[in-house]
Amino acid sequence: MAETTTFADGFDGPEVIVFGLPAPQLLVVVGGAALAYCTIHLPVPVFVTAPATILAIAIAAVLGWGTWASRPVLEWVFLAGRFATSPRIRTFALLSEVHDEPGESATTGLSGDVSDHPWALWLEAAAAPLPPLPEPPPDDDDVEEAAPHRKGRPQLFVLPTTPSADDATDAVILPFARALADDEDDEVGLVADANSPIFAGATRKITFFSLNGGTGKTTLATEVAGVLAARGRHSRDGVTAERLKVALIDLDLQSATVSVRLGIPHKAISDSGLDQASPPGDLDDYMVTHHTGLRALLGPPKPVATGHSILPDQIAKIVSQLEGDGYHFIFFDVGSDLSEVTTWVLGAVHDIFIVLPPTAGGILNTYRATEVLRRMGLRHKLSYVVNRDHGDVDLRDVMADLSGSIRAAIPYDMAVEQAENAHRLVALESGSAATAINGLAAHLYPPLQTGRGKSQTSLPWRRDVS
Repeated sequence: MAETTTFADGFDGPEVIVFGLPAPQLLVVVGGAALAYCTIHLPVPVFVTAPATILAIAIAAVLGWGTWASRPVLEWVFLAGRFATSPRIRTFALLSEVHDEPGESATTGLSGDVSDHPWALWLEAAAAPLPPLPEPPPDDDDVEEAAPHRKGRPQLFVLPTTPSADDATDAVILPFARALADDEDDEVGLVADANSPIFAGATRKITFFSLNGGTGKTTLATEVAGVLAARGRHSRDGVTAERLKVALIDLDLQSATVSVRLGIPHKAISDSGLDQASPPGDLDDYMVTHHTGLRALLGPPKPVATGHSILPDQIAKIVSQLEGDGYHFIFFDVGSDLSEVTTWVLGAVHDIFIVLPPTAGGILNTYRATEVLRRMGLRHKLSYVVNRDHGDVDLRDVMADLSGSIRAAIPYDMAVEQAENAHRLVALESGSAATAINGLAAHLYPPLQTGRGKSQTSLPWRRDVS
């Protein structure tokens, strides 16, 4: 059995004031002592005040000095209170009856009181009868077996992907259909069409970040973007599947290597007009296309000199054009710094994955990056990806200390280096690293999850968090 290495926490720990307690716990202890003092001096019998005084002292002591699972008990109480008072994610379904006669109106119903939900009107509009679905060729058994749901009329299932009230409109709408047996009188049940979900919501913007170079953030951004472009599907009508539109912008202006990872002839980001005051015309003239369908705006072949840097407002124009062109995901590869460009990207994206190498130096840099980004007000965007994981480092105390979560652990795999040298994407092949990268892509786009089965309880609001 491999030896497990643990790292002491405390790099980012709270400042101790007195009695080994930080300010919140000290305030609770002082408050408990004051309450006990007031209780013992109440004008009531001692057999009443004594137990109350002892209880107040005990609760204050537990909340002040108690810990559980490497976290203070006071923090657990705070988290429990926030969970109890936070709004729940409401999930509802819009079901359509199956009709044998084409053109017959469908009756719909909403489960629960959702009349005030912002999606209600959209769902009512989407409930219009759909045209009859094409039957698979009768001599193609593989198509018939792979898509039995094509016999039925699609149905819609809506689930928000983020519980935040500030981002309540982001959702993934999964089409369902009522599959019929060969007898057509025996109903098989509802099955999810994972290959062509209806994509609803704004363009999702993502970056991988580290304050130290060589952590693999460029590799992860390229691999995950490539998986979404190659395997991600969406549908505009619930019937016809189309590829996801995924873009990758290389903004590592000092060491742009996305072109090397993709093996694409270099057309620099500076050629797109980003370094000019006027916005570029057609981005298609400057973006290159990978065989996966990924569209990339590559970085400059030489480091950008100080004083001639690309400005954030020029990048914003590019991103605005990509959003207007209907891109579903935009990935940014940024430098290991906090330049104007990097700072703009960190503020603009929805998800920041801090790349965590499982070494002492890598963990220290992760603490530093976390502290910097939290001071920038980006705590809600942060999660962690362990890269080149050998499985011999215990990161539970680190995550407890950072109050964070690991979204994926990419194991060390020689296939990653071999794929990079051959300009291939390892995630489109097989192996332990490929499986983990595909899992991270499925976290970003839940329809990529496999083996969900027919149960509604396995749908993608259940996020995998280590």
